[in-house]
Amino acid sequence: MSKKQSLLPMGLYYICDPCYIVTVSNWDNFCDTMVDGKFNFNGYDIVLYDTKYGDGEYSSNKVGSIFPVDSGCIAAIPYDANFLINNIPPYEYYLYAVDSDGIICDTVNGTLLFGDLKIYTNDETIFDED
Repeated sequence: MSKKQSLLPMGLYYICDPCYIVTVSNWDNFCDTMVDGKFNFNGYDIVLYDTKYGDGEYSSNKVGSIFPVDSGCIAAIPYDANFLINNIPPYEYYLYAVDSDGIICDTVNGTLLFGDLKIYTNDETIFDED
């Protein structure tokens, strides 16, 4: 168990780089508030972890789920958060439904864990911006 382990309660979450779904008008405040781990923004609990190698595209244990990253992190953000853009493109996120027991989130040696979803940021990126 790491110091950054967090529990996400029941709900529906976007799992993605937050720069793709947080509105431009909220982005600076979001960045000023975010930490590597669990934090609260505008009344919503968010779990965010830095990727091991920054920007790029990372694979996961879910078939067909690739995670593009341009802000160096991936977060679980509540689906109903009031600071998200409208009409989020479907390729920018993974929707995760958390049941009544909640899920454990953690980061271990560059693998980001959101319940049973594992995002591998500890390997070479699929696409790296140089």
